[in-house]
Amino acid sequence: MLTMVGLLVFLVGWIWLIVIGFQKGGALWGILIFFFNWLAGLIFAIMKKEVWLQFGLMILGFILIIAGGGGSFSIGNMPN
Repeated sequence: MLTMVGLLVFLVGWIWLIVIGFQKGGALWGILIFFFNWLAGLIFAIMKKEVWLQFGLMILGFILIIAGGGGSFSIGNMPN
């Protein structure tokens, strides 16, 4: 359950950051954030001070995914 909440929080922050990237930084920033979400998001947040909330949501969502056990999935756990 915690993993699903984390995934939802991460997606909300990521999509929100993409939208702001297109609005405030142009098409290049929107595309960069879409493909390189962590790195481009951090650089964009440093350059444009008003997007720390969205980047923080991405980090919080990632932490919730890990805390919920989402990082423990492996190929060996897949059913036959």
